[in-house]
Amino acid sequence: PVGMLLLTFGLVGWHREQLAINRQLQGRELFLRNHALIDPLTQLYGPAYLQAVLQRELELHRQQQQPLSLLMLDIRGFSAYNRHFGIAAGDHFLTQFSELLTHQLRPRDLICRLAGDCFVAVLPQTEAASATVLQNHLQQQLRQLLPEQNVQLTSVALELPLAQINHADAALSMARQALQQAKPITPPLATALS
Repeated sequence: PVGMLLLTFGLVGWHREQLAINRQLQGRELFLRNHALIDPLTQLYGPAYLQAVLQRELELHRQQQQPLSLLMLDIRGFSAYNRHFGIAAGDHFLTQFSELLTHQLRPRDLICRLAGDCFVAVLPQTEAASATVLQNHLQQQLRQLLPEQNVQLTSVALELPLAQINHADAALSMARQALQQAKPITPPLATALS
């Protein structure tokens, strides 16, 4: 009986140790999974996370009949800026710009880096007029970020027609098309630096 009692205590201790190890492994796995969703330079979420959140927001706002807007931002002539000032200066600018975006948006908004110099903000419960005001404000803030440089921001703010858009890809495609239409033919930074 004493041996059985000691064996039981040993098994209980071993079971607790296994549970603690499993919790540690799950925490590490969650950290690595979330870390893969974050852009290492800007510390903003990347395209995979944007797709997942935008799909969830589309479904949620369609059910609640609330407006949902997207704000797409593209830094015009960023490749020319990189060539002229160097990649380190370009990385520093992107880091500053991402911090600016993070501080200017509301806590419920989500900002993601879609590509090298393209950012997307998901603005829940935001109508087109409010998104346009935010768009103009961000353009002014960018001018203050680098006042001596001729860096410009092409951006579009649009309220998504929730009755017509069922998927995140369709919403992003609509925003990309609007951004392409908003871009001027010649990038100002490339001509200014040449």
